[in-house]
Amino acid sequence: MTILDKFFKINQYDWIFFTSSNAVKYFFDIMNLLKIDIRSLIDIKFAVVGPSTADTLEQYGIYAVIIPEKNSGQGLTEEFLTLIKNSQRIFIPSSNIANTDYDGLLKESGHFIDRARIYRTHRVKYNREITDIVLQERTIDMITFTSLSIVKNLTENINTAGEYLRGIPVVCIGPVTAETARNCGFKKIVMAEEATIQSMLEFTRDYFQG
Repeated sequence: MTILDKFFKINQYDWIFFTSSNAVKYFFDIMNLLKIDIRSLIDIKFAVVGPSTADTLEQYGIYAVIIPEKNSGQGLTEEFLTLIKNSQRIFIPSSNIANTDYDGLLKESGHFIDRARIYRTHRVKYNREITDIVLQERTIDMITFTSLSIVKNLTENINTAGEYLRGIPVVCIGPVTAETARNCGFKKIVMAEEATIQSMLEFTRDYFQG
């Protein structure tokens, strides 16, 4: 079944999982592009990875049934499996690099998983001249990572100052991003209280205010 087929038959699903705000936006962009009536979602329940994604979903007039206390794909999966025992049909729109590790847990519990990669995340090519100047000055006080793809992109693009960067305090938006940063060699890793950019900003402010 193609991605378009999945959208045209969207009312066959019991649940839709959103693991990012971008997934929400692109999902409804496609709905609009295909002129699929929003009322086709009336019997579908929604689960989101965290409060930021829930806020984005609410902009379309839809409220999530499940927002896990642990804001991660693992947290969403665990909470869903705790609450829902009967077999369900789940649609997961995501990016081309989304973590699919937890699909297997859902399948093992008897749920039908249908994932559609509805948008692509591309690696950004850094302006070498600008980044070299910034790194040579060594004036970076903190690095913020809002996704695992950003961690990978930075470490793949900037090699010459790797040890310098890995010694700088890093604030990550959630456990998956933090684990990726740890695997990439960053040594001083912390997470904000909630997996939202607002919470990261508040943590950063409090960190520098002492």
